[in-house]
Amino acid sequence: LYFAAKEGCLAALELLLAAGADVNRPNSDGRTALYFAAKEGCLAALELLLASGANRQGWSSYRSEPLFAAAFNGHLACVQALVGAGAPVVTGRQHGFSALNGAAQNGHVEVLQYLLRQGVSVNAESSVVGGTPLLVAAMEGHLACIQALLAAGADVNRPNRNGRAALCYAATEGRLEAVSLLLCSGADVNHRDGTGETALWLACEQGHQRVVARLLAAGANPCMEVRAVTPLYRAAQCGHPKVVEHLLAAGANPLKSDALSLGLVLSNPTAAAQALGPDKDEDEEHYADIEIVRLLQQINMVPHGRRRADTPTTEKTPLLD
Repeated sequence: LYFAAKEGCLAALELLLAAGADVNRPNSDGRTALYFAAKEGCLAALELLLASGANRQGWSSYRSEPLFAAAFNGHLACVQALVGAGAPVVTGRQHGFSALNGAAQNGHVEVLQYLLRQGVSVNAESSVVGGTPLLVAAMEGHLACIQALLAAGADVNRPNRNGRAALCYAATEGRLEAVSLLLCSGADVNHRDGTGETALWLACEQGHQRVVARLLAAGANPCMEVRAVTPLYRAAQCGHPKVVEHLLAAGANPLKSDALSLGLVLSNPTAAAQALGPDKDEDEEHYADIEIVRLLQQINMVPHGRRRADTPTTEKTPLLD
């Protein structure tokens, strides 16, 4: 019955159901024939199963409900059929994600708009970590879904249970267009999540230089520390010279006097190399680190003529002078 539903084979479905197949019997994963029809977008099979008494919510112990499967895969007609048959739009979910979040995650804007018209709250915290549909859409960079959710009244600064808002997720993933859209819609550029991290700090950590530039242009504080670490220090530590350049141009203070600041570490010339790139593998070539030291030399942070102690002098790794 599962295979017939998945393939949309009506003749086989009718034969099996007439022979007494249990329309609601789940497989070993807790998924029913209706789930497979919804997942694959087999509308005729789905309607036949519903007419034969299929439970519109399924019986999955993993809460893999047919409505979520249809929404997640963008099958609008199946979503409409399930809702028309009484599937609850508010509780439909898989592993803690609602059908609305499923549509937002995969960028299915028509499904998303339909579910919103059925009364689903645009700010419903329905994922396992309390994320709203806007947060999910921002993370994946689905602009049309972001626009639709904002137009429906989504709170651009509403955080999840970890205190992280949509802008932080978009910045972490390097979604430049999503970052710009959220900023233009009133996102707090200096919002801190539950661990104190900001969108700028996260973008610096990942090396998303265009996102960093956009956030700085919107007023992100280049000196705001996270666990006593500045964005400049983190960008240098992770080996992102272009990001370091953007931060210095924006007025980031390399001499900021916190315990782990780049300024204090590099105030000791012999420690310059050790301060850069501790997260890298030992045998990795340090071209990015060398470029960062050159940038710091330009503002007299590192004395000339020094080089990374553990980097051999070759044609590819010249002395810094």
